[in-house]
Amino acid sequence: AVLHPGMTHRNTVINGDVDGSNYIGTDDYLVLNSSFDTSKGDAGFVVNADLDGDGYIGTDDYLILNANFDTSGD
Repeated sequence: AVLHPGMTHRNTVINGDVDGSNYIGTDDYLVLNSSFDTSKGDAGFVVNADLDGDGYIGTDDYLILNANFDTSGD
């Protein structure tokens, strides 16, 4: 995470925090699930759910979320 002027701390979370809560849990899975099988430019594509950054939300993204499920940032 990049610190901007005025920020007093730094939150870091491992890959999988789709909803930006600094915790990887059910809410992240629900967002990923709702955008599953979409590509960049498709209706319903959620850039934060593209965990591997390949422009497609698929099984590889689910595997990343699953591997880091129930973890939180520093």
